[in-house]
Amino acid sequence: MVLHTMLAGQKDEVEKLLKKRGICFFTQNVTLNKINIFFGNPDCIEVIKSFGNISLSEYSPEQDFILGILLGYDSDIQCKRYLSKKDKVNPYPKPYVACQKEVLLSKSVER
Repeated sequence: MVLHTMLAGQKDEVEKLLKKRGICFFTQNVTLNKINIFFGNPDCIEVIKSFGNISLSEYSPEQDFILGILLGYDSDIQCKRYLSKKDKVNPYPKPYVACQKEVLLSKSVER
């Protein structure tokens, strides 16, 4: 999936081109002069549509994570970004759970 921010005045021309090529898309107003246009895989576009016509800055941490994955961003970086945003929304302490890496390290120290 692709996300492109562009001038609102170009909307009709781009939509016409995407329709002509049979490419699924969804447009979203950013400001009076700018729009976001998402295009590509129809399933990805349906996921974005399901978020509603809200600003990207208003996405929940989960929606932001999904968007990043759909755009092809590195999943490790997206996980860190999600956890950072989620901590700001829900700052309660989390129970500690050992990661596999820590378990392996402690086993090698025991030997």
